[in-house]
Amino acid sequence: MTARATNKKSDANARDEADCLNRELRRNLLLETAVIAFAIGALTILSIALVFYGYVTHSDALFALGLYVLTVHFAFHMSEFLTAAYQRPHDTHPDAFVIFHSKEYLTASALALLEFFIEAYAVPESWKLSPSRHPLLGAVLRINRTGAVLFTALVVFFYGIRVVAMLQCGSNFSLIIESDRRSSHRLVRHGLYRYLRHPSYFGWFWRSLFAQLVLANPLSAVVHTVVSWYFFRSRVAYEEATLEREDYFGEEYKAYKRRTYIGIPFCA
Repeated sequence: MTARATNKKSDANARDEADCLNRELRRNLLLETAVIAFAIGALTILSIALVFYGYVTHSDALFALGLYVLTVHFAFHMSEFLTAAYQRPHDTHPDAFVIFHSKEYLTASALALLEFFIEAYAVPESWKLSPSRHPLLGAVLRINRTGAVLFTALVVFFYGIRVVAMLQCGSNFSLIIESDRRSSHRLVRHGLYRYLRHPSYFGWFWRSLFAQLVLANPLSAVVHTVVSWYFFRSRVAYEEATLEREDYFGEEYKAYKRRTYIGIPFCA
């Protein structure tokens, strides 16, 4: 066998190994996506059952918990994945569910549920705010059906802003800040972007605050708000510094920045 024939055989073997590896990776990604989707679906059925049972039995705690799981977990994670899949199908990955966003995110989510269960079932009634004596604070910091419905509506509204922003951004949107400008990358200035230069961050931030008020979690409301603010302040600063580079949008972005807002307090 000649050296040329040997090289061709080696190249063919390398291609076969690469194809096999790619097929295995695709199968793993599909399996991971299916498992996550199944788990979210099961969680959805559970949350709907909690809402119905809480409503029928007049259990404000279970009613609020069902709404919280339905909007904050099912609607959020499924919408993140489906929007990413719609915008950039070839880049869609199980990470687009944003479930394992970070250790901090998982910890904050777990602590929010822990605070709810402690407040609802461990704290004595005598320690809780009386709605008759403190109507405003009681409506916000005491688990109740009216407050749960109101804050759920606000969660849906502000998260809807994020979803609309991602759709309006089109293929320009990415969950990861792209340090290099793609040839197809355009500065979006229509729709929500006409007024807010980071509407998806705006929607996420306010959703984080109101989501904790669905469960009347005062500690988690403060923690989630502070952590979200700190995260977006540093992310916005880095992202805008990137977009202002001459090899990105340069003066075009600087002019756009002067006439738009962020919508997150003290985050300029």
